[in-house]
Amino acid sequence: MKKTIVREYRLQSPYIKEKQKLTLAFLTDLHDQVTGEDGERIFQLLEKQHPDLVLVGGDVVVGKKGCETEKAFGFLKKLSETYPVYYASGNHEQRIVEHPEIYGEVGKRYEAAVEELPLLRLRNRKVQVEKKGIPLTICGLEPDERFYEKGRRKEGMVEELEKRFGQPDPDRITILLAHNPRYKKEYLSWGATVTFCGHYHGGVMMLGKRRGAISPDFRIFPGECGGIHKKGEHAVIVSAGLGEHTIPLRIHNPRELTILRICALQNRKMPVK
Repeated sequence: MKKTIVREYRLQSPYIKEKQKLTLAFLTDLHDQVTGEDGERIFQLLEKQHPDLVLVGGDVVVGKKGCETEKAFGFLKKLSETYPVYYASGNHEQRIVEHPEIYGEVGKRYEAAVEELPLLRLRNRKVQVEKKGIPLTICGLEPDERFYEKGRRKEGMVEELEKRFGQPDPDRITILLAHNPRYKKEYLSWGATVTFCGHYHGGVMMLGKRRGAISPDFRIFPGECGGIHKKGEHAVIVSAGLGEHTIPLRIHNPRELTILRICALQNRKMPVK
């Protein structure tokens, strides 16, 4: 079993009353590492954190020809029977659904099965909920596939967000699940209170808190492989994820369960870990 840590962040919000606290757990990039000791470790860590909501940021499966989804489904079943779960796609879920000519009916069957679970599946969908009396909007982005292509970054991500979700409601905490951290500047510009990303697996080797050695789109030393990135009152949090595939290597880069605690505004600035 590979080392798994809890990485915690804190934010302040005017929508949180004094002495209130909202705890969000973010799981991403599990890539079928969800059974045996690996799966039990995730549930043990979650239990200690007492999350109010669990956000799943995609790539629970490994999207390849002949892939199986039973382990991912079993994990999501147990997770959603234990916690309130909101599940958005990564590029692996997206491609097995959008390309049956390559992957057959596995994506269609997987999505049909997941829809029967007591979780909210967010495929370019947003939901408004209240937790502890706190108004939340949770959005799950499944962008046009061109935004995952290698090479130069693509224009139009803010327009993509506006097309899918409109504008963030200024009277609610808006949470965006957007798998690919390459577009963190666009997520910040769009205006979600907090955006959660994964996808880069910590860049194989972490160099500090944010920079990794190489990204899945073959960029060297990308600066958005982890950590928190802020612009004014908005934040993007990038998780190193809970699994890996293709290059099953992590150097100074443990698997990560990400925890965000949101509390009331205070006179003094709250330190960001």
